[in-house]
Amino acid sequence: MNNVNHPSYHLSGIFDLTRPRDRLALGSKFVWQGNKVTVTSFDDKSFEKRVICCAYKEQERDERGFTKGPLKVEHLYKITHVELKSKVGGKG
Repeated sequence: MNNVNHPSYHLSGIFDLTRPRDRLALGSKFVWQGNKVTVTSFDDKSFEKRVICCAYKEQERDERGFTKGPLKVEHLYKITHVELKSKVGGKG
């Protein structure tokens, strides 16, 4: 089961450029607590190992549809391995 790449992030068309992943990596995207989040870093030095994820605010678009300005963080999540397993599921 692919719990990391949420279907709303898949590119549609002739080619499916996503692949199932068993592990999180920088840039991995998934849904957490109802928000689309992106993995930005890992905290493996603390006692509770965590994955740091950000949910971003919707970006404004210009008249041609291009995004304007930088991404702005709406919410920062520090998710422990135990939390991930209990909410998302998966292997060991």
